[in-house]
Amino acid sequence: MHSSVGGFLTDYIEDAAIRHPLIYKSQDELFRKRLHIYDNCLDSLGADKTTKCILMAKLVHRAFEGTHKALPQELMDTLKTWITIPSIYDDVVKRNYYYIALANRQLDKLVMKTGDDVAGMTEGEEILKKLLEPFKGKIVLIDVWGTWCSPCKAALSHSQELYERLSKHDMQYVYFANNSPMDSWENVIKEYNVTGPNVAHFNLPQEQQSAIERYLKVNSFPTYKLVDPQGNVLDMKVDARNLKALEEVIKMLKNEE
Repeated sequence: MHSSVGGFLTDYIEDAAIRHPLIYKSQDELFRKRLHIYDNCLDSLGADKTTKCILMAKLVHRAFEGTHKALPQELMDTLKTWITIPSIYDDVVKRNYYYIALANRQLDKLVMKTGDDVAGMTEGEEILKKLLEPFKGKIVLIDVWGTWCSPCKAALSHSQELYERLSKHDMQYVYFANNSPMDSWENVIKEYNVTGPNVAHFNLPQEQQSAIERYLKVNSFPTYKLVDPQGNVLDMKVDARNLKALEEVIKMLKNEE
């Protein structure tokens, strides 16, 4: 019962947010509105105290999973008036502290690249070629993803396994983030340890990101593309979530047995 009611209310709230996006000035304001709608709906349904606390906490945890960042203290204080069972509220507090600590964790800035070299460029092919210039001579795996994309993040959580499996092939990994707030973007990279000496992350302005996606024919997330040592984007389907198949393609490109 809890999951069915929670699912219905969450879908209702998400639909309201989509239909009226301009009334919210920030993610925090949008989430605060969701909580108020959720609270009112649960009251109108006559939810008991335990059910209400559980469903409100689930909504909060969903927000953590979506944004990968802590909630402001003002909002945490408000939550305490809604989630009145101490053990459930304490669990939310622990999760919030986790993301506070994550935000304060040192990030390997060498993997975070700027778009300075492509400032003013508008064509996707031109932008991509310029950004990939430093990696000529290597096979490049491009990953187009977003902080809002659960399958993308599930794949990123196995990044170190990917790097280890393909370490002998001297690969370069280039990540392009779609519609991803900077703080959430950095936190996902830190949380899943998507770093290394052969890793580069870009979070370009939306117009440039969209131009690259059009050039690469991105129609789902995550999307993976291989680039040969000469800098050519290869017209073949690859998926970093299938390591065995991906490695076979790389061996073929390198004429390895």
